Amino acid sequence: MKAKRLLFLVMAICLASGVKAQFYDSADDICFYILENDNGYYKSHGHNHGSEVLILNFDGINGVWWYENYITDVKKKLGQNSNFYVEDAETRDYSLVKYISSTSTEVTYEWAPGSKNHMIWKFSKDRNMLTEYHYLSFDFSNLTGVIKYKRVDKSFFKLGRSRNPSGTMYE
Repeated sequence: MKAKRLLFLVMAICLASGVKAQFYDSADDICFYILENDNGYYKSHGHNHGSEVLILNFDGINGVWWYENYITDVKKKLGQNSNFYVEDAETRDYSLVKYISSTSTEVTYEWAPGSKNHMIWKFSKDRNMLTEYHYLSFDFSNLTGVIKYKRVDKSFFKLGRSRNPSGTMYE
């Protein structure tokens, strides 16, 4: 009888530890990702507006996302209202992003589950890297593109003078 209890306890611990693989963000914990190329530099698309930005927030199984074409668009929104994405998250549909699975190195979410044109997002466990896979088929057999993003802090989008002084003194 004691062996059965011990077995059930071990099974419960294993199940409980495996369940917390999804991302649980607070309502004001918005994650910003900027498109990058193979060299680790941000793509500029040949213009001065900057890179594409993917912005996310997760409540566990579900998530919400925003896509901005340019860094300047994010700077403008945050310049007008520093809580723009936090406030906007309150009215967004979190059912469009669904948790799929996780491994020891990545966590996977799907955007637009059940639709023919959808994406898979694979996040590194530390959430610093995001790889986006585009598919044009239900069974994930028709991969049409792979895009890599790098996480940046919200302060990256601040307007005004540099927040990183060089340490040089001028007289």
